[in-house]
Amino acid sequence: GASGRSRYAQLERALPDDAERAPAVESAQLPAALRDADVLSTTPRRARAWYCERPFVASMCVYAAWSFASLMLDEVVALFALATLGFSAVEIGSASAFSGLPLIAFQLFVFPTVVRRLGARRALIAAGCVVAPVALAIP
Repeated sequence: GASGRSRYAQLERALPDDAERAPAVESAQLPAALRDADVLSTTPRRARAWYCERPFVASMCVYAAWSFASLMLDEVVALFALATLGFSAVEIGSASAFSGLPLIAFQLFVFPTVVRRLGARRALIAAGCVVAPVALAIP
């Protein structure tokens, strides 16, 4: 109540008016080069954190979707092989291991050539366009 208002009034009287406030740094205290230069116009705005930048967030979202689809496909193929085709766990493991060998060869020998010719961005877009129909073609 009243005591709160009186404390506020005391604080208000203790603080200087706008006209009495001095600038944080007097121009006489600055070196001549800074006094003459337009420092404020060259000061960069506060940069956003790298993890808030749109390209980073977009690439992480695409990576998350891609990883989800890849893992889902691996698991669905294993379940399909077990339930429908009657493969044993050893046969499914062998098939998964051998299916990784062509991927390793592709990463080591083909992909670097494609990236050199198309650039990283176009190569990844092309790979996404090729992989999507191939993944949909799997029964």
